[in-house]
Amino acid sequence: MQPQAGPPSVMTVQQFRSGKRLDCIVGTRENWQREIAFIKDPEPNGAVGFLLHEQFNNSQTRPATWRLWRTGERIEFPGPGRAVLIGQEDVDLELYFWPADAELTAMTGEAAGMVRRNGREERQTTTLLALQTTLKSGSAVSAFLWPRRKQDAAPDVAWFGSGRGIQVTSPTAASYLSLAGTTPQISPDQQARFTGSAAAAQRQGNLLHITLTGAGSVSVSGHTTQNNSGDVVDESVSVPQK
Repeated sequence: MQPQAGPPSVMTVQQFRSGKRLDCIVGTRENWQREIAFIKDPEPNGAVGFLLHEQFNNSQTRPATWRLWRTGERIEFPGPGRAVLIGQEDVDLELYFWPADAELTAMTGEAAGMVRRNGREERQTTTLLALQTTLKSGSAVSAFLWPRRKQDAAPDVAWFGSGRGIQVTSPTAASYLSLAGTTPQISPDQQARFTGSAAAAQRQGNLLHITLTGAGSVSVSGHTTQNNSGDVVDESVSVPQK
């Protein structure tokens, strides 16, 4: 993220938690706070996703430009609050934004680096693609990144908790992810409820996998995981088949 004015500074990591199916980190830099949650699967072919939440507090007076730099063929905009990075190989990257009316644009750039070919170091320039939007004073923006194989359909995605939670459903699984909050967060399908620390729940058939990164609770499909400590809790249970 690039502020329009002001001296550069280093983002300070305030919290980092890592579990079997969820990693999360919180960092601050002056008036800017960034939260990142990485929902993952121990299986190499399992689904993964990144939730990024950016926020300026009310004392920030100037807007900033939010950019995500990646390599790929092109960026497409299939609908409001959504973009797709068409990959050069066999994977595309789905990108979902909150709020849905965020103005999304694309730009290109270049990065220079060194590569080794035939035993020699050579300079190489790589063309990059950026997806960008504006983060205004006292506001927040969220982005959810979901890589998928080109032959796979895009999942159904719905936001909740003012951009701090995401529900991802496909024909074979349902995933729920929530950043830490002071009030209960409930998924749009009413199947998941989160309180306290950042957490993730993944339902695959009759198996429910939950990672809770600290004190709080997660309730999904009639099952509740409660954590009264600051430790990370990983749990897998059987639940009735839908």
